[in-house]
Amino acid sequence: MNQYHLLYKSPTEQLLVLFYKCTHWFLYRNGQDIGKKRVMSILYRRGDMTQRKLLDRTGIRSASLSTLLSKIEANGYIRRERCPEDARNVNIMLTDAGKAEGARIVQEQIQFAQRLFSALDEHEKIQLVRLLGKLFASWKAENKLEGRENEGY
Repeated sequence: MNQYHLLYKSPTEQLLVLFYKCTHWFLYRNGQDIGKKRVMSILYRRGDMTQRKLLDRTGIRSASLSTLLSKIEANGYIRRERCPEDARNVNIMLTDAGKAEGARIVQEQIQFAQRLFSALDEHEKIQLVRLLGKLFASWKAENKLEGRENEGY
């Protein structure tokens, strides 16, 4: 049993405290560029895509994503071009430097995940995936009911 059972009687309160602590630790350890890393990782793993598809995949607000993409573009990691089939869409493509940075970020994420979950055996990891997936699906459904289906993921 953990130390939180003494301070917080209900498992829900214990989960909230532990979830907050885990989230804080995760964000602290992931550094300042979490948005950039997430976008670069998605583009590296999934390939070129429209800005709209990237927006749907990240759940980042449109204006925030545009600002983030401008910063990534200024670093020389992406190119943006109007989609020839539909000028309303913008294609996002990694440059050669972006592909190298994407590979570095993905490798860093893999190493981070290995450290992050090293205390769990494979069975526990599978259980955690199932439980977090269930939570996420519930939160996503709640957002959809509230008309905010593209927020928070």
